[in-house]
Amino acid sequence: MPDLSATTTVGSGPEKVWALLRDFNGLGAWHPAMPPSVIEEGCGPEEIGAVRRFVIPDGSVVRERLTAFSDADRSYSYTVEETALPLSDYRATLAVSPADSGGATITWSVSFSCAPEAETHLEDFLRNVIFGSGMVVLKARFQ
Repeated sequence: MPDLSATTTVGSGPEKVWALLRDFNGLGAWHPAMPPSVIEEGCGPEEIGAVRRFVIPDGSVVRERLTAFSDADRSYSYTVEETALPLSDYRATLAVSPADSGGATITWSVSFSCAPEAETHLEDFLRNVIFGSGMVVLKARFQ
């Protein structure tokens, strides 16, 4: 089961960073690789069980379910319910914590299962396209 994590430290304080990232339905507003999403089933974007739905450019659907949310800890976790990617048991956490420098540290981590022949491709995709491009944008935005 691959485990990946990306971390960046920014100059803005954790409260300011969390104000943007806390919106489970807001990923498409700041992440360059993700389209806007909609929350299904009438839930709020901070409500455990909320499902965000993306339609990516190739027409496939991605559905992710919020499994934990904490303003006090400045973090949320989610699972993937539906994706065209050849993976399962996808569990991710996005968290913001105070940095020693007075700014904030953003950590995005994931674990998932997949066939051995897909592991390298999926790790590269998640590390570079999802986490990498997201962290670059956040670092530039909050410096």
